[in-house]
This record gives sequence, C-alpha cells and structure tokens, in this order.
Amino acid sequence: MGCSDSSSETIAGTNPPIDATVCDGDAGCESDMRDLSHKLVDADDANGDGVIDQEELDAARDRMDKEAAEQAASESSAAAAASESAAAEASRSAQAREEAEQSAAAASEAAAAEARNQQQAPEPEPAPAPVQEAPQQEAPAQQAPVQQAPAQPAPQQGGPSMEWATMGPYASEWTCEQARSLWPVDSSACYTGADGSAYFEGMRQAAQ
Repeated sequence: MGCSDSSSETIAGTNPPIDATVCDGDAGCESDMRDLSHKLVDADDANGDGVIDQEELDAARDRMDKEAAEQAASESSAAAAASESAAAEASRSAQAREEAEQSAAAASEAAAAEARNQQQAPEPEPAPAPVQEAPQQEAPAQQAPVQQAPAQPAPQQGGPSMEWATMGPYASEWTCEQARSLWPVDSSACYTGADGSAYFEGMRQAAQ
C-alpha cells in the first residue's frame, strides 16, 4: 500500500500511528495525517489497540474543534473584558478631567468674584443726624483712640452754595476710605467718631 507501512498497516511517520485505511494510499491525505498525529493524545485511542482508526480519528477531530472553539471563545471573552476595562478606565479619566476642569473653573470664578468685591466700594450713605455725645463708657482694651474731626475748610465761593456734611458711619476706616475715594468733591481724611465708627467730612451742595 503506497506511502504506508505494510507491516503495521499504519501511515508512516504518524505518532501515534494512524490506520492506513484512513487515507487508502492518498499521499496528500497521509501528509495531513502526519501533521495531525502530533496533535493526538493517548485518550484518542479509545480501544487501546495502539492504532488510531477512522472512528477514533473523527472523535479526535471533534475534540480538537471543540477545544479550538473554547479557546477562541476564551480569548474573545478576555479581549472583551480588556476592552471593557479600558473603556471604564477611559471613562474614569474623562470624568476626573471634567471634575478637575470644573473645580478649576469654580476656583477661578470665586477668585474673580472676590476681586470684584474688593474693587467695589459701598455707596455713600446718607448723612446721619448730628451725633450726640454719648455717656462715657469704658473702652475695650484694644479700642482705637478716638480721633477729632478735622477742621472744615471754608466753602468755595461762587457757583451753587456748598456746605460741609458728615458722611458715615462706616464700619471701618478702610470702608470709609473706599467711600471717600468715590466722593465727587472735596473731602477730609477719614477719622474715628465717638461711637467707634468711621466718618469723613464731604463738601456737598447746600440744601435750599
């Protein structure tokens, strides 16, 4: 029988041996069997006679096809899991970037708002009623010394009749200075009144 071992009636070069009747002398088939035989295992020889016959070969092929399908499914599942993990990581990274950008934008807006608040001075408050001298009280340990109101310059001559008026009270000399800086005409420096609030003297048009 061509290309087969006539003494054992198996295909030459196969290990485990494959029955020569599987190929019936076809050289191409026998070449394929030599390649295939190296993928066979002892369990494929179901009857234990040491030779793989056609039925055992078919069963071995089914086994190998099943194993190949399982391996492909496992690899596909692993690839899908890796892809899902990468997508989740990308999503987390994108979310982290978005949160960082939002945080930075909020911080920038807060800083801008703070800067605007510092630049905006309170509007001048209407002149209060004349300050009556309050009973002498014991000042706190760190009470700032009461300053005397500065002397009022003489009203300017000509034009609308002008008069000096006390502007305040303000919470502090800082807020007083802020308001004074917006005063349209002459004004004195801020000073601390008897009540501890800040005031300044400002020139305004006299009431008619």
